[in-house]
Amino acid sequence: MMSGLQIKLASETGLTELEPLFAEMYKHFLLSNGITNLAAGGFARWCKNYGRARSVSRVVFVAYSASQPVGLIEGLIKLSPPTASPAKIGHTAHLFVLPEFRRLGLASRLFDKQMEWFSEKKIRSFSLEVVTNNKIADKFWTSKGFHPAFLSYIKE
Repeated sequence: MMSGLQIKLASETGLTELEPLFAEMYKHFLLSNGITNLAAGGFARWCKNYGRARSVSRVVFVAYSASQPVGLIEGLIKLSPPTASPAKIGHTAHLFVLPEFRRLGLASRLFDKQMEWFSEKKIRSFSLEVVTNNKIADKFWTSKGFHPAFLSYIKE
């Protein structure tokens, strides 16, 4: 097993320690698709939103090596349109592991913790979005039972 690596629930007071990891995640997004960039003040807004919804409709689990955050997953409970079923969907908003900690099973462990949380909330349907042509993510999510359902287009 991965000695020294732990998965913990993020606390509202400890979110600031995630800022460097969050910045690395957005750098990865920018390098992957060239369009997703962290807005000025984006991390502070994310922290504020997490504090409001924590444990009710939003959860963040963090992977640590010693006391350093090396990965995270954010899950949200989203409401479907009134014409759709099921009424609530578990949505993975972010999953990121620093490159030097990949291929150690951390993404799977983070995902498993998120799924436990969704199960406690009685959520049975799940969604997520992946950057186009991210073959590593495609392989990971397919291995977890997900399949493509929608295609999004962006114009800038």
